[in-house]
Amino acid sequence: MHSGLVKDARGNYTVQTVKSNGRPPMSSPSPTDTPLTGAAPSADKALRSAATRERLLQAAEALARRDGPGHLSLEAVAAEAGVSKGGLLYHFPGKARLLEALVEAHLQRMEAALAAAEARPDARPGGLLDAYLAHVLRDCEAGVPPSPAFLAALVDHPQLLAPVGARQRAVLERIRADAPDPHLATLAFVAVHGLRAMRLLGTAVLDEREETALLTELRRRLAVPPQG
Repeated sequence: MHSGLVKDARGNYTVQTVKSNGRPPMSSPSPTDTPLTGAAPSADKALRSAATRERLLQAAEALARRDGPGHLSLEAVAAEAGVSKGGLLYHFPGKARLLEALVEAHLQRMEAALAAAEARPDARPGGLLDAYLAHVLRDCEAGVPPSPAFLAALVDHPQLLAPVGARQRAVLERIRADAPDPHLATLAFVAVHGLRAMRLLGTAVLDEREETALLTELRRRLAVPPQG
């Protein structure tokens, strides 16, 4: 092995170490060629963290439904989820952050139902109102009451509810813009919210069976027949 001048394709000469057979020695793999062995563990850790966060939210929701929003303490949520208090505080540094996440999860579920309806290849006018009614109806049929997180936030951290009205108004505007009759769509949206609010406050005038039947009939009457 020795150093010598090597001519490249453009006729330029550079000094390179050349083996006795006239070929440059094979270069050692660069550090970037080595697989990042830490990538998989990091991904696993992120998945576990997301799963723990979701378990905490589900535990908080279940606790508030079963025992009432007044019993929604951080200690009780951690015990319900089988997570240490420190583990809970890692995800939610205080009760306000936990309630904020619960309210956000409720709003995202409603917005996701509309987004899925908008993405349908066979979407037609009135589809967003139908998707909203179907979303509420599924909860009614499954016996899922409105989230008590709203009551807990109203009592302990009312400022968390400030953006809720704006988010729900944005949902209503999307429904109105898509509806053949925007006024009728508004009436249906407000009526359904009224039903769910009464259920949340414990002042419902209809039982769950009657509420489900009413929503089913409302959805049937507002259904827009397929075009063509």
